[in-house]
Amino acid sequence: MNFITFDEFKDSDDYGDFIKDNPSLGNFKVQVSMGSGGIPVDGVEVLVTKDINNKKVLFFKGETDDSGMIDNIKVPAPKSMTDFSFKEFPNHTDYDLSIICKKHNVIKEFVLQAYGDVKAIQNVNIVPSGGVDG
Repeated sequence: MNFITFDEFKDSDDYGDFIKDNPSLGNFKVQVSMGSGGIPVDGVEVLVTKDINNKKVLFFKGETDDSGMIDNIKVPAPKSMTDFSFKEFPNHTDYDLSIICKKHNVIKEFVLQAYGDVKAIQNVNIVPSGGVDG
């Protein structure tokens, strides 16, 4: 996959408009497990990207820890949800989440929604290639 880093994106002409629409920070936590959530999977590569004007921007790249988690993935997001009433649905920004588990030959992809000042949790249950998961 060909990406540009977030730092490279900051130097582009598209950055100003993107950050104007996303002045706050959203936060993601990803937990990867097997066995219907009972067995944490460490060493899983986690990528958070977004396509912006024909550029695939890499906002985060890391690996899950011994508990199968990776936490505090911060991404630009619209205003804080506290700025909205319960009568309207707050704005969000979509990000692509790729989960790459080489030791079990599994790739999964999700769309995450980032809201300002909110932590979203994505639980990922993997089934090893050729295996059965309850």
